[in-house]
Amino acid sequence: MYVTELTVVDYRNYTKQVVHFSDKINFVEGRNAQGKTNLLEAVYLCSVGKSARTPRDRELICHDKDRAYIKLTVKKSYGEDRVEIALDKATGKRIAINGMPISRIGELMGVVSTVFFSPDEMRIVKEAPADRRRFMDIALCQMSRTYFYLLTRYNKVLMQRNKLLKSGSVTDDALDVWDMQLAETGSKIIKTRRGFVENLNEITRESHEFLTDGKETLNLGYESIDGENAEEIRYNFSKKLLCDRAIDCEAIRIPVRTRTIFRSK
Repeated sequence: MYVTELTVVDYRNYTKQVVHFSDKINFVEGRNAQGKTNLLEAVYLCSVGKSARTPRDRELICHDKDRAYIKLTVKKSYGEDRVEIALDKATGKRIAINGMPISRIGELMGVVSTVFFSPDEMRIVKEAPADRRRFMDIALCQMSRTYFYLLTRYNKVLMQRNKLLKSGSVTDDALDVWDMQLAETGSKIIKTRRGFVENLNEITRESHEFLTDGKETLNLGYESIDGENAEEIRYNFSKKLLCDRAIDCEAIRIPVRTRTIFRSK
């Protein structure tokens, strides 16, 4: 797969620009602040449905315009795919694939696969674990729509659980419902991430040995809840949620009863 054409209208600093790409390595050159990164950002936007530089779509529209338009065409082994994105300050964002509007962002995953690297991406190794999880999640969402929907569900359940904790009317039974769903979905996410890191480790180890002439060995690992399979991870996840329940409730000054969890044979 490779990008053949990119069109942007009223996007960032561009009134209108059409760029054609080859199936080889492409270089975008120009003076500082002329919009080189903006073009790369537009390609990434058509890949995952959001910018790598800002969470606010309105910032992608020319400052004196009300809407922007981006179209990306990619060549694949079976033909072409076309992604179109319309950004409107009043109505929000609309996405179409090959002329057909989509209702869920998950339908965009995998249509255009990209890796966006900028100086800011050094956060992956320099900053907090959240940046590394973000890196994994973006890569996995492009590789698997199933993972995207798992992650979306997990975040929704977590939001509902946090809302319950803040409501001031927490009961063990109510928390049990959300904790069960968190553990079920979270265990699948952890298992998928673990497999991703294991596969990535093979590639990075070989590359690092080549770069250091065999003098150094690099190993990647994913620290998470223990478990050899999804069922064990789910059980340990549930156990940890229960153990941390008093801490979660104490944070908002709500008393909680202690309980014991038993593993079924």
